[in-house]
Amino acid sequence: MGKSIQSLQLAHRFIEDHYSEELDLKKIAKLSAISPFHFHRLFKSNFKIGCIDFLRQIRLENSLRLLAYTNQSISDIGYEVGFQNTETFIRNFKQKYSITPSNYRKNTNLLKPKMFLEKEDNRVKKVKNPFTQIKTLTNFNLCILRHNGKPSSLSKTLRKLMDLTIGLGFLNQKIEFFVRTLDPPNLEETELERIDIGVLLPISYSTPLGYPLEKIKFKSGRYLSLIHKESISSIESSYKKAYDYFLENEKILLANESPWEIYRKIPPFHSQTEVEILFRLKE
Repeated sequence: MGKSIQSLQLAHRFIEDHYSEELDLKKIAKLSAISPFHFHRLFKSNFKIGCIDFLRQIRLENSLRLLAYTNQSISDIGYEVGFQNTETFIRNFKQKYSITPSNYRKNTNLLKPKMFLEKEDNRVKKVKNPFTQIKTLTNFNLCILRHNGKPSSLSKTLRKLMDLTIGLGFLNQKIEFFVRTLDPPNLEETELERIDIGVLLPISYSTPLGYPLEKIKFKSGRYLSLIHKESISSIESSYKKAYDYFLENEKILLANESPWEIYRKIPPFHSQTEVEILFRLKE
C-alpha cells in the first residue's frame, strides 16, 4: 500500500509541475505503473478529486494568477496553462467560477492603476523597485513535506518536518526552511490550499525518502530576490510591492509558478525575521 501511495504522490506532483503540457489519464497513470482504471479510482480515493478534474483545476487556478498579476491576453493565458484553444479555456473557466476570464480580470482590484501608482504633490510616482538583486541559481534537491490546509495550521507541519528530518539525520543546521504556496495568493476562488515546506537535501544523501516526504528539484534559472525583514504576518505587504512593480513593468516576464520563500531567520530561533522571496524569470 505504501508503494501505491508514493506512486500516487509522484503522479500528483507530476500534474502540478507539467499541467501546461498535453496530459491525459493514460499518460499520467503510466507514471504510477497502474492501469488507468485502477489509477483513477485510487487517485480519487486518496485526493478526493478525480485525476482529470485535478488537472483542470490546477490549470484554472494558475490562470487566476496570470489574469490578476499580468496583462497577457486571454487567449495567451489559456494556451499557457494548457488549454488547447481559447473557447475551451473560457468555457471551463465560466463553468468553474460563473464568470468569464475577461470579467474576472475587470473585477480584480490588483489590476487597477491605483493599486500600483501613488500620488505625490499631484504627480504620479512610479513604484520603487523592491528587489535587491537578480540571482542565477543552479539545481539542488529539497526534502519536502506537503501541507494541505490553512496557513494558520502550518506550524504543525513544520514540527513534523523537523521531527522526520532530524530522524533521517540531515536537518539543515542553519534552521533554513523553503516554503512555497502553490495556490495563487489572495484569491478567494482558490480551493486546493497546497503549501510545500522543506529543507535542503544534502548532496551526499542518496537513500529514498519515505512517504510523506518527497524529493523535489529546485529549478535552475534567474531569480528576482526580495528580502522581507518585518514580521511574518506582514509578508503580504512585500508581495504587494513585488506584484505592483511587475504590473508597472510589463517587460519583466515571470515563470508562471509560485515564488519560493526561504526563511533564514525566524522566531524563536532568531530575534529578527529574514525571509528571501524568489521569483523565477522566464527563460
